[in-house]
Amino acid sequence: MASSEGALDILVVGGGPAGCATALQLARAGLSVAIVEKTRYEEPRVGETLSPGTRGLLEHLGVWRDFERAGHLAAYGNAASWGSEVREERDFLFTPYGHGWHLDRRRFDADLAAAAERAGATVWREARIAEPVRSPQGWRVVVRTPGSASTISARMLVDATGKAQALVSRLGARRRRYDRMLALYSAFPIREPIADTFTLVEPVECGWFYSASLPAEKPATGSDRVWWVALMTDAHLCRRHALRSPAVWSGLLSGAGRTMERLGARPVPLRIGVAPAHSASLEQMHGDGWLAVGDCAASHDPLSSSGIARALDSGIRAAGIITRLLSSGDTVANRTALDALQASHETDFDRYLATRAQYYAMEQRWPNGEFWRLRQREITLDPASRLIAMRGATSPAYWPAELEPLDPASLIAACREARRAADIVATHAQRERIGDTRIILGLQWLLRARVLGEASPPRSRGPH
Repeated sequence: MASSEGALDILVVGGGPAGCATALQLARAGLSVAIVEKTRYEEPRVGETLSPGTRGLLEHLGVWRDFERAGHLAAYGNAASWGSEVREERDFLFTPYGHGWHLDRRRFDADLAAAAERAGATVWREARIAEPVRSPQGWRVVVRTPGSASTISARMLVDATGKAQALVSRLGARRRRYDRMLALYSAFPIREPIADTFTLVEPVECGWFYSASLPAEKPATGSDRVWWVALMTDAHLCRRHALRSPAVWSGLLSGAGRTMERLGARPVPLRIGVAPAHSASLEQMHGDGWLAVGDCAASHDPLSSSGIARALDSGIRAAGIITRLLSSGDTVANRTALDALQASHETDFDRYLATRAQYYAMEQRWPNGEFWRLRQREITLDPASRLIAMRGATSPAYWPAELEPLDPASLIAACREARRAADIVATHAQRERIGDTRIILGLQWLLRARVLGEASPPRSRGPH
């Protein structure tokens, strides 16, 4: 059944933390806003640990008291055996904000959506949008829910669909991926009270394990909490080593001694779930009548433990920008505000990549491990090395996302004749777009893959 057209100021696609924070702020600013959420907030969602400092964002959104009443389990710190076998701890009680929380994500997201509704936003659950159509006045979108479809007009669209980027991918936005990390996860029942409520990170050769005590999806074991354990690894390593096999995954877990200590007897998972965990950034986070927020705009490595806090902050900032855009007729000022938002987006992500490289560089136990090598962004190539393509060289079967959009064929072509590495970098056609570092890392990768080799220096002919 189709209904007549309704008019909105903003349509937000995606009802997670970023989308709900955006809608909540916009509704309180007096704008008409609706959220299109594909679920009913009833299905289990993988939990997450929320840092203590997030309280300020929840207070700003006016949902802190509701959050307190929700009864999320306290988290008292983070622990890691990063760079050595020694477990190092960071106790939240020594921060100005006190403890953090192990979230029941299903309830957290549902509570945010309910808060947005109380503020005046409309939330369409179990809903999806059809292809949006741009017009001089804004957008026309068909919103489909079970048994009905409504044509909606909106002055502006917000994509808050996370890594799926369900809206902006249709609008031609381009994304840069910096790895292909996956989370391979399973849950183990907790049958006895536990004293260790810390989140634990423990590296292994093909990635790192994360574990925390989180709400059970279906409490049926006498406890409403489980040890949620995830292996963060790369998609190609997952395929190559069959890491989704419970037996293989369990074998890797047995080598993570700190994680095994908290699980007790050697567990065998019944099922291995998979979720995307890659780092990515939109080249342009806004366009003609649309804006991306949260993980849709930029997703970070789970090691940063900042996903929800960034999502809430992104939604708050986006709502402020949108309110000014829709209330101001000053085209120049609006363009300046959007340019400033884009510049901040790029600067923040560049800073994140540098910080990520520093953290991964601290772990040196597997210097030749594929998972670790590119994340550390370590440059070992001598600029004076003379590189040459090996006979019959072709692009390697695997090319890391960290190196995209660098074209390996262009590097191979540049080395058909022996050339100094510094000269290849300085004259490469993609240099201006992607910078020197990625070209150098690409040359290093091709050397390790034996696609390129080092040519002997030319002999000095000397006097006759």
